[in-house]
Amino acid sequence: PLAFAENYDVKYLQEAEIKHGRVAMLGVVGLLVPEFFHLPMYDAGVSPYDSAFTVPAWALIQIFLGCGLVEFKWHNGKMTADSMFDGGRMPGDMGLGKADPTMQLKEIKNGRLAMLGFGGILHQQLLTKMGTIDHLTHGFKPLTF
Repeated sequence: PLAFAENYDVKYLQEAEIKHGRVAMLGVVGLLVPEFFHLPMYDAGVSPYDSAFTVPAWALIQIFLGCGLVEFKWHNGKMTADSMFDGGRMPGDMGLGKADPTMQLKEIKNGRLAMLGFGGILHQQLLTKMGTIDHLTHGFKPLTF
């Protein structure tokens, strides 16, 4: 409806969807695991979302640069939408072997679900100021503003 496919290469849009889905799948895990475990050198926040702000800036910069290096390596230095698929590379291909079409479809569906789930979990933690598991085990409480 927004005519993205008319303005952008469809392969680039597919790559973005797959990549966002993969990040969201990891993000959902990252919002749930800190309720059970956190590194002892950092103080835990009220919710896993709040805990992200206790990490020092140098550590976040290190993660950001590490992700950029991985992206650069996977794309062989071709980071623009115009050159990313030169040489026959397919969207989502990380060069780890032959892709199974059934698993590719499952990855896309799970990624879409994770994107919605991540948004829901994040907003629940922002509104209730509680971790998700803690909120589920102590009963749902109405929001008060």
